[in-house]
Amino acid sequence: MAHKIVFASLTRQCLFSTLQSSTICSSQFLPEIKQKRTIVDKHLFKLPEDYPEPWPYKEKPFPARLCPFDPGFARRHENSKLIVVEGNIGSGKSEFASQLADALGFYHMPSFSMNEILIDRYGNDMRKFHHLFPKRFRVPDEIMFYKDPASDQTAVMQNTIYQCRFDQYLNALAHILNTGQGVVLERSLYSDFVFVNAMREKDWISPEFFKYYHFMRKISLQQIPFYPHLIIYLDVPISKSLENIKQRGDPYEIAAVDEKYLMTIKESYKDLIKELKRHSYILTYDWTQPEYMDIVLDDIFKLKMDNIQWHSAGDVLATWTVLARSDTEHNRHRYFCTYKIPLFIKAFADLTELDTEVSELYIYPPDGMHFRRVMMHEVLKAFHTYGYIKGKDPIAGWKYSDVPLVVPEGWYEYWWKEHWYNSMHFSDTFLDPYGKYYDPDYLHH
Repeated sequence: MAHKIVFASLTRQCLFSTLQSSTICSSQFLPEIKQKRTIVDKHLFKLPEDYPEPWPYKEKPFPARLCPFDPGFARRHENSKLIVVEGNIGSGKSEFASQLADALGFYHMPSFSMNEILIDRYGNDMRKFHHLFPKRFRVPDEIMFYKDPASDQTAVMQNTIYQCRFDQYLNALAHILNTGQGVVLERSLYSDFVFVNAMREKDWISPEFFKYYHFMRKISLQQIPFYPHLIIYLDVPISKSLENIKQRGDPYEIAAVDEKYLMTIKESYKDLIKELKRHSYILTYDWTQPEYMDIVLDDIFKLKMDNIQWHSAGDVLATWTVLARSDTEHNRHRYFCTYKIPLFIKAFADLTELDTEVSELYIYPPDGMHFRRVMMHEVLKAFHTYGYIKGKDPIAGWKYSDVPLVVPEGWYEYWWKEHWYNSMHFSDTFLDPYGKYYDPDYLHH
């Protein structure tokens, strides 16, 4: 093991030194790296002088009208790759993913957390208003879940998490397609089912929600255009996961997460690897004792991640070859991954009738109307929706009927942060546009 670490490290150091000190070697090596289309050490990586500027997609979302004209494919290079880091609870994914992103010069996306959607742009924390919301709208965070994992709200939370992972995965693709920078993502929507399997094994969710979830997963994955280039799975014994969880010191997590829960997750990951090995490269490491990053980097650099030659790796990475057809094709996918709404609607809109058959997800109509009135009178203290509140937003004070389904900014991180309220609000305005029937004592009736 030691000699492998030393060899991997010295090889990269010597190659880097050679390229820095010799223009002859540089002209010989850099074209070869470019041709291989594999991930390159950030110290060896160099963009051409005519490389187009990254598109500021969050401030200036890419418009569809530019699809035939913008040189989108020219932004792609050897390191325009998506790496997903997977592993059980307490496996050390977060630290590993952060270090890997830094070593490669990639953008790091931590695993989705409910905190990302429970606090709005104005600083309102939805959890502080739970006592005013009907139960169905008291969406829990991870700490609340661990306190009462058998609650009906567990299904609500997990349903929300999956759909947010859908958005987050598109966010990762949008970053790559707009800037060219690679992304290291912790967990993804592909692996989310491992937790649902474990929750069902513990009887924390109903059989109806379990069936609904897997149907939702099947339908929604059809809207994802690209698989990860590489999946890195950190394998640790159950005993090690439990040890790491205890070291984190959360008493509710320690009480809820037991050997049975972790074992179901571990076994489900085996199914995931079987599912994805046809489409993505898979690297698995025994992370009982974390290895040196040099070993992992050496394994990554050996992979031939050619997005241009469709025959280079069979079905592995095949979904990415479509981008090489033309700038128009590249930018078409770029537009949908950045705008997200059409893909989100295709993935989840047809499920609205099915979720009425799942007791945990069903919304009693009067509860929905009361929730909207609470949002107007207690949370936002305004009749307008996110992005249109007078005095707080650039686009403010529109007439109520003029408020569209979307937030005014073209870019949003997660539908379930604010976008969903704008959509719900718009559809109910004809019933009670100004919330004049708000009843503060509704929950006590």
